[in-house]
Amino acid sequence: MFRSPAEGELDHLKEQLQCAEAEKEALKKATRAQKQRAQRSEETVGQLRTQLMEIETQLADAVSATENWSSSSHAKEMKDKGQLEMEIILLNSGITDLTEQLHGHEKKASSERDGLLDWLNELTTESTTVHLENQRT
Repeated sequence: MFRSPAEGELDHLKEQLQCAEAEKEALKKATRAQKQRAQRSEETVGQLRTQLMEIETQLADAVSATENWSSSSHAKEMKDKGQLEMEIILLNSGITDLTEQLHGHEKKASSERDGLLDWLNELTTESTTVHLENQRT
């Protein structure tokens, strides 16, 4: 049976529409995956904040202990003070590390969301363009 060029073009457009629908579904899947990754990142951020608060509490306790410390021997006081100062340095280092991790996770989550939105906008634009082209023909 003979097919007109219009029928061939219609078939081609139907194929393009099917591809666009498949791309849309793939985008939905990718969006869900990105949302899950972002949620996990946010959970990690929450855990890091909790750890940071615990370290800050430990630091406050260490500072309080140094302020309230009394000892019968001056040498023992100096030794203990040195140990507590070392703990404070280590705790401050831990706070710095956790803060950097927190900022890194926040930046990464934000970047992933922005990238996903850009991708979604591009695909939406492409889909709209294909749809408009299909309507014109």
